[in-house]
Amino acid sequence: MGAITRLWRGDGVEVVRVRAPGGRLAYDRHFHDDWVIGVNLTGREHLWLDHRDHDVAAGSITAYEPGAVQAGRFEGPEADFVSLYVSQEAWRRLAEDAAGDGDTRLARPVIDDPPVAGGLVALARDPSAEAALVVLGTLVRHHGTRLPPALAAAPDRLARAAEFLRATLDRPVDLAELAAVTGLSRYHLARSFHARYGLPPRLWHQQLRVDAARRQIDSGRPLAEVALDLGFADQSHLTTAFRRVMGTTPGRWRNA
Repeated sequence: MGAITRLWRGDGVEVVRVRAPGGRLAYDRHFHDDWVIGVNLTGREHLWLDHRDHDVAAGSITAYEPGAVQAGRFEGPEADFVSLYVSQEAWRRLAEDAAGDGDTRLARPVIDDPPVAGGLVALARDPSAEAALVVLGTLVRHHGTRLPPALAAAPDRLARAAEFLRATLDRPVDLAELAAVTGLSRYHLARSFHARYGLPPRLWHQQLRVDAARRQIDSGRPLAEVALDLGFADQSHLTTAFRRVMGTTPGRWRNA
């Protein structure tokens, strides 16, 4: 498990640094509802993103769209990286300002741009709203393009399933209930949902609940209340799910 330092947060952007001695750091398949922009300071990351493998060297930038399923494993003497979590609303504002189009995405998930990477590294030393917005704006201007969202809201039954899961964060949803909502068989739903979204419905829904837990923890709510509000059996269950996604426990995240 890595040591997380939360360096700065404001206006829908959070700057986080993660270090793990010996490079012993791995993340299971997961996604975030936010944009996550990162730069690896040391080590090498073997990244799996949306069914493709990438080899990410130190100094390279990674960019994960909301909903993009990812997994990663670091090698080297130390895993050390800086990540910016950017809410979708903040991203739209930033993209509108930087590129004149709030729907601007990034053309590639792994980007080699030493000046922008240097700006991200500088955030680890001197984080501020201005520095974060400047480096993100530069990234958008240099590498932005107009792409469809990763999870386009197509009016079909799989989109209906995703919308139902997003609207039901206070409890687990079993496959039978979701099949009834969509009118699909459980088998067809499970197979088709996994193919489109990269995770089975249960795990995809759990990722949403973990993201909601992170936001509630950031607002200062007690961990026991967060677990209860989001339908985890207890605080221990929340801790297990949270660690799989964030690489640390809710308590350490809160205190970082």
